[in-house]
Amino acid sequence: VCLSGRDATWARPIELAGVENLHLVEPGLYRSAKPSAAGYQALYDMGLRQVLSLLSPFEEQESLEDSGLTLHRLPMLPVLILDRDIIAGLRLLRARKPEQPILVHCRHGADRTGVLIAAYRVIQQNWTVPAAIEEMRQGGYGHHEFFHNLSVYLEKMDIEMLRVASDPEKPEPKAP
Repeated sequence: VCLSGRDATWARPIELAGVENLHLVEPGLYRSAKPSAAGYQALYDMGLRQVLSLLSPFEEQESLEDSGLTLHRLPMLPVLILDRDIIAGLRLLRARKPEQPILVHCRHGADRTGVLIAAYRVIQQNWTVPAAIEEMRQGGYGHHEFFHNLSVYLEKMDIEMLRVASDPEKPEPKAP
């Protein structure tokens, strides 16, 4: 644990105009709330090249046409986390190249982003599920306790199935 009271292994906060709740998860992987138009430009100037948006179809969608950023959409609802969505998000994150830094965001950067990053911590970084849940809930990202289903999903997820299904070297799993 670091002196500030935050666990030193948790994502590191970064201040950037137009991007609320921005944190560095690991080199090349960032998480945040939905950036403003100026925020997207600041992210590009910072070296980011990809954005994974978890916004649902019911939320205002961003357009990144002139930003130089590649937008990947993976609509998710915080009340219903599905293996197929976690697999799709993990495949993208696990396949990224060092020269293609990526930002994962939802509206607040707390719940949908939190569950995907927690799953990444377990699947890719070999964190324990309790450690990933603790970061999601206590890491200062604004997790809403109303969405207790996120912790339940993480506690019950089939780690080995997700690890295999999200392996970018393997063919994509067929939709059920």
